[in-house]
Order: sequence, then structure tokens, then C-alpha cells
Amino acid sequence: MICDLLLISGTDILIIEYPGNESEMNSLCETIEGTSLAANTVAVGRTTLVSDKDLFAMGFQFMNRSICLLGAALDVLSSALTFLRTGSISDVAGISSLNELLEFPRICYMDKLDR
Repeated sequence: MICDLLLISGTDILIIEYPGNESEMNSLCETIEGTSLAANTVAVGRTTLVSDKDLFAMGFQFMNRSICLLGAALDVLSSALTFLRTGSISDVAGISSLNELLEFPRICYMDKLDR
């Protein structure tokens, strides 16, 4: 098995790509026990999206969610571009949501205290 060769060669961490389901993931973790393992998952990929808690329980020590976050950001940007093209506001946050997210009321309050 290629994993055995990697472990013998001194590999510090293995990134497991494309296991098909949780059963395969558990099997891999049991087979490669004692080695640091990284899960690299995306929201709509071949592998079932599993919570960090469950991945830790299986034996993974590292989780790469950057591609998942990039996909979410792409969806948001696509919605914003659709809004700019069509004027449809169904998927765009309103000013009150933006104010809350960016804490504008608190910033304005602190700004007034500074004066």
C-alpha cells in the first residue's frame, strides 16, 4: 500500500483525498493509525461533509475548510453580481444586517465619545 511507503519514508502528515463516505474515512484512519491525518473536504464534493467533531473522533487531526469557504464566498459574490445586474434584492443583505455585522452603531457611539 502506498501509505506504508509514505510512512516508512518519514511522512509527517497525510492528506486523505476523496474518500467516498464516513465508513471509508474510518477505515483509512484505522489503517493509518498513529499518523497525523488531514481531511480536505468541500461542501458538495465526492466525500460526505462531516463535522470537525466527527472527523476528530475518526482520527483526523487537521481539517482543511479553505475550499469550502472559497465556494461559499463564490456563491455570495455571484448573488451580489446578480443583484447588480438585475436589481433583484432577494439574496442581498439589507442595511440593518450590514450595520449589525460591521457594528456601525457601536462604532458611531464610540466615535461620539471621542469627540
